[in-house]
Order: sequence, then structure tokens, then C-alpha cells
Amino acid sequence: MIGVLHPVMRPLSAPLGHAMAAAARRHPGTIGTPGKVGFGVGIAPGQAHALGYTPLPGCYDRFSPNYGNYAYTDGSIMVWVPAFRMRLASPDSPRYALYGANCVDVLPVTAHASEAAANAEGFYLHRAFIHAGVVQPGFFYDKYKCSNNAGVASSLFMGIPLVASPQAGQVGFASLDGAPAANLSGSIAAARTRGPQFFPATVFMRDALAVLAMAHAQAATSTDACAWHDPAGVRNFPLGCNSNALSDINDTSLTFTSAGSSAQPNMPLTGSASVLAKTTHNGQACGIADVNGTTWDVNPGVTTIVATKNISGATRTNPVTLTVAAHGLTTGAIVQAVSMANAGMTQLQDRLFQITVVDDDTISLDGVNGTAFGEYTTGGQIRCNARFYALKPSVDITTVTAGNSGATDLWGANGVAALYDEITPTPWRTDYSNNGPGQRYGNGAAQAFGWDTADARLLTMSGFPLAGAISPAGVALFGQDYFYQFFVDMLFVRSGGHWGNGANAGVRARSLGGTRTNTSSNVGFVAASYLT
Repeated sequence: MIGVLHPVMRPLSAPLGHAMAAAARRHPGTIGTPGKVGFGVGIAPGQAHALGYTPLPGCYDRFSPNYGNYAYTDGSIMVWVPAFRMRLASPDSPRYALYGANCVDVLPVTAHASEAAANAEGFYLHRAFIHAGVVQPGFFYDKYKCSNNAGVASSLFMGIPLVASPQAGQVGFASLDGAPAANLSGSIAAARTRGPQFFPATVFMRDALAVLAMAHAQAATSTDACAWHDPAGVRNFPLGCNSNALSDINDTSLTFTSAGSSAQPNMPLTGSASVLAKTTHNGQACGIADVNGTTWDVNPGVTTIVATKNISGATRTNPVTLTVAAHGLTTGAIVQAVSMANAGMTQLQDRLFQITVVDDDTISLDGVNGTAFGEYTTGGQIRCNARFYALKPSVDITTVTAGNSGATDLWGANGVAALYDEITPTPWRTDYSNNGPGQRYGNGAAQAFGWDTADARLLTMSGFPLAGAISPAGVALFGQDYFYQFFVDMLFVRSGGHWGNGANAGVRARSLGGTRTNTSSNVGFVAASYLT
């Protein structure tokens, strides 16, 4: 076993455990109250015990570091996150005066008599709590990032984080039972080494954690209920190992223990923070650890189909024009220029542009004055016709596969047609020179996430901000977290950042730059499961 047991992992005695499980069946926990002790986790329904989840001592005590914490049969420590409804940007919010259109409210599902009654007040059930077409009472989420536990991907305290493609001293997906692929798609099989009901936590679950963290940040008034609380609002968000020096870029007093990799000595052991509660989504020891930094997590639930076309010419004019034979594009389309590092005109590299069609083989880049750019030589491509998709609520995430050709695959045209609904995110920055891939959440006081329509809420719960809500600088309210705008085919979303990402890392950090076949030594995953 790579890791060691959770400090208070010993399960309850059988009689006491059964009694508490019976009590939980009658009175399962709610998400709690933002700003208060016990918020963000809760007591699972009683059937969890029969499915192999054993409550840890203190599991039913909201003041305990084990509140809402369970051990699975492999020794994994998992946290129960009860279902909740949320509301954004409401003038009726008690936090609207301070946070305006970026205020967030969270209530337990028991707070309203029905979904319709909740909707009438602007509250909606988070998408993370719909699975296989059924509304779920909550989900289990790994407390710690997965490590190798005798061939099983387990959530262990002080484990060596699994990564897709290890360097010297790291541990890879392929070391697990069945030798999962050494790329991002290998995380699907890697999660299932624990059991068929496990999967890498989805984009919706990840967004739910970000929502809980933000609601807690806006409501907390002291560190009593939230260890990372900052009354000045400068670093009022979960901290983590992200400084490339086994500490947090915003709080160097928070330190971590190296996992011992000779190639990456600043990658930490899981849950090794000197103050664990500063790294959890709810600022309490009972919460989910390392949501900021350590390693990127892959999250299924959103993917893409993107076309690629070759560039054969580029002009140093105002505006820049590109020769792209038989491009088939229309004026107003958005494209991304890639592989330009060796093509001379490096100023275009990885940037997104809105275009105007000049003719069948030529496009111009709106608002881009290239008279001072480097001389184009040869090569380069544009990625275009990007179409984004979100997993249908009817899909059973435990049955999906990791290929790109079949109807159960998370990627490829057949899988997209069977498993996904098309969505239309529009946060993209295309205004040169503010249109680089390294954007951050927040743009002054602008509203960051939409809420007025069903489509807007789905985009928000998938982690996509509104148009005009990202910027190169970001804002403190969102931790200046990274939103990496990119068009790639067969997208596999990455969240959280890694040990060297600095302020770019965070509970909401999101990269759209990874594909299913990418290899990486800084990307791992956390597993999750539903009860049904």
C-alpha cells in the first residue's frame, strides 16, 4: 500500500455502526448552512452501509473532523456531498449588497416542498445530482486524490498521487490492475479498479464543489467554520500545493510533504498539508482535500468535436489575413491558431480569433494589426467549427467507455450522438492581445455565470462562465483561477491545477486544453460514485 490509513479510519463497531446507519436512514444529513460548521458535507442515506461504505468515528457529528466521512471496502476515504439547490445573482440574496451579480445562495433540498416551489424563488437543483435519469440524494467523492493501493486506485491519506504518464519516482495509471492506458482516458479504467460503480468525478461534481466553496466564502465570518477564511477577501478560497515549492503561493506558512519523486520533488503526498482544513472545499477537516493544486484532475461530462485546417500563408497587414484552402467558414466564426511556433508568426500562437471571410481560401482576423508581427514562413493550422457537448442527464456514467468509436464511448461522433446534448459556451476572448489561452475567471464587476435560462444554468453547472466574464488578470473573488480557453478535438476537461501553477490553480481552475490521448505527469484524478 502506497499511502497510510486515514488518522481516524477505524470503522465503528458493528452494533453501533448498524444503529447509526439506521438513524441515518431515518434522518440523512443535508448540505448544511453556508458559513457554519458542517457545511458542504453530510450524512449519507442508510443504504450506503449496505453498499460497502462504513461511517468513520464522528461521521454523524458535524463538529468532528470525520463528519460525513466514510471508508469504502478498499480503505478509500470518501466524503458524502448531499444534494442541494443553488441560486445566483438574486437581488433577494442576503449577500447581494456585497457581491451583487456574483452572489451565490445554497439551500438543502429539504428547504422547499418541491422543485417548482424552489424554482419560483430562483433555486435549482445542481446538475451533479442527476444520474441515469434519476435525481440523486447526493454523491460520494474521494477525500484524497487517487493513489495505487496494491493495484487499486484508492483515496488514501499520504498517498503518492497517480498520474497519467509518470516520470522518475511517480506512479502511473498503468501500474494498476489491468494496466489502464498511460494517458488521460486511462483514468476511466483506473477508477473502476475500485469497483464498477466508480468513475472519475464529473465536471458537474467539480462545479458543485466550487459552488459550495464560494457560498461558504461569502457567508463565513471567521476561521472557526472556515480555516481559509480571509476577511479582506484577497485569498478567501481553498488553498493548496501550487507554489512549486511545497507551499501555497498565497500562504507560504501552509506546507506540504514531498511525494519523493526525483523528477518532480515538489509534487506532494495526498492530504499532507500542515493544516488540512485550509485545503478543503469547506475549510474544515471533514471536507474534500487538495481541491487547489497537487495534480490536475480529469473530469468527464463535457467534450468537443473540432476540425483542423492547414494554413499556407499569413500576411503582416492590418488586419492579418490567413490563407486556408477551402476553409468552408462563415464570417463571425471563431478559430484558434496553433502550431505557429515554427511558422514565423509566433504572435498568433494558441490565440482565439473572430474572423471575416475574404474568399473561399482566405480569412482575416478581426481587429488584429499584424504589421509588426514576425514574417510567416510555413506551416501552422487553425482549429475551427468547435462544437461543445454536455453529458445527457439520462446517461449512466458507470457504463461509459473510454474509446472514440462506439455509442458508449465518451469521445467520437458516435458517442457524442448517443450520450451528449450540444451546448454553446461563449466566454471566449478574441480581442488581440487579450485573447491568449491563459484567461482567468472574473472581469471586474461583471456577472461571471448565467442563471436566467435553462441553457444558461446548464453552462454554469458545467463550469462555463458568461461572455465577457474572463480576463487575463481575473478577480480575487474567483481566486484568479485559471480558465484555459482552447479548442481541441475529443476534449477531456482538467480541473484544479498542479503543484507548480501558482495563482492559476484553484478549486474552480479549468483547462480545455487536454484530449483523451494526452500524456501527462501532472494529471491524475479523484473517483466518485452515486448510490444508484
